[in-house]
Amino acid sequence: MSTNRKIIRLPEVIEKTGISKTTIRNLELSKNFPSRLKISKRSVGWYEHEIDEWVTNLKSNMLNAEYGPDKNLKPYQLWSAE
Repeated sequence: MSTNRKIIRLPEVIEKTGISKTTIRNLELSKNFPSRLKISKRSVGWYEHEIDEWVTNLKSNMLNAEYGPDKNLKPYQLWSAE
């Protein structure tokens, strides 16, 4: 399986996830979001495949919460539900 090593910048991460810059940072600090990569002295990015996996896992957790035992979870609680 070939891993996509494309690095994407913050605006694309926000577009793919639908969450704000502040929420992304808070999730990173709580280890519930892929870590950023330092590209240069003043720029960072994320591996696209890690962001895509995170979104897929979030969707899966939402479905499980909707139809499973954790259906009373709030969306923000799904980020750390594993």
